[in-house]
Amino acid sequence: MRLGRGKTRPNDRFYSSMNRVAIISMHTSPLAQPGVGDGGGMNVYVRELVSAMAQTGLQCTTYTRAWREGLPEVIDVEPNHKVVHIKAGKFDLSKDELLDVVDEFTQAVARDIELNGGTDVLHANYWLSGLVGHRLKHQLGLPLVNNFPYFGQSQISRWRHRIGGA
Repeated sequence: MRLGRGKTRPNDRFYSSMNRVAIISMHTSPLAQPGVGDGGGMNVYVRELVSAMAQTGLQCTTYTRAWREGLPEVIDVEPNHKVVHIKAGKFDLSKDELLDVVDEFTQAVARDIELNGGTDVLHANYWLSGLVGHRLKHQLGLPLVNNFPYFGQSQISRWRHRIGGA
């Protein structure tokens, strides 16, 4: 693989063996309709990001929390991309209640990854999914990429007391 301007990675063999990506998007589904419920820019961002990765040939599995009754457990979105709905907590949790089901969600994702032959790398989107990803990284011994498309002061203040920070 090449990186910009013809540069190659230091260990191309290592990177070329990373074909399976587990995307953690606990709080927003890439399948949610924008403008409906909590569907907005973040789920569109996740959907487009994963679609672009899948189009390169990476095998992508997005793990998201089931937000309503009747969702199929697995949905094939496009070639190389499937979404797995994880049942964690009641369906109608508020954003403030999601932290309470992080452990349940994490363990269900770990079981699915192990039952389906593993993954090569974890990719978490936003801080809540990053918390899940960090736990999975240590539990499964996997590399983790975590991005924060937006992390404003209001989120820091809102959640500081919940995660034990100062």
